[in-house]
Amino acid sequence: MAKPSKRSKTAARKAAPAAKPAPNIALRNGLIRGTIAALLVLLVGLALLDYRSKQEASTTAAGWREALRTKDEMQELNKSAFKKLPVSGLPTITSFQSATRSATENSSDTYAWKGIFRTYSVKVAFGLGNDPPVESIDGP
Repeated sequence: MAKPSKRSKTAARKAAPAAKPAPNIALRNGLIRGTIAALLVLLVGLALLDYRSKQEASTTAAGWREALRTKDEMQELNKSAFKKLPVSGLPTITSFQSATRSATENSSDTYAWKGIFRTYSVKVAFGLGNDPPVESIDGP
């Protein structure tokens, strides 16, 4: 059997490092992975902010409905007592006076919680009078 020459051993040693990826490719792959990870973290953060707005609206509406349910039949939940009920988060409040003066609804307040992707709103309708009773609560 013939022994391999020194030149072929040297050529094999030189060929092995050439098979490794160049450092700029590894750096590029790391930058791509880092960018994708940052985008995913950003999207999850935005989704959590939107979910928090939805939960604040749902929690507030459920509390208001429970207060409306617990009032006796003889005693109504008036607007002054309603304004003292707790509100989760910081909604935007819009008041509306009915121009048609319907028999049951005189005014309404809309509470809106702005999320990143959607706006969650709860509409509270009030009846007639100086301190009108709460007629209905519509929303999440």
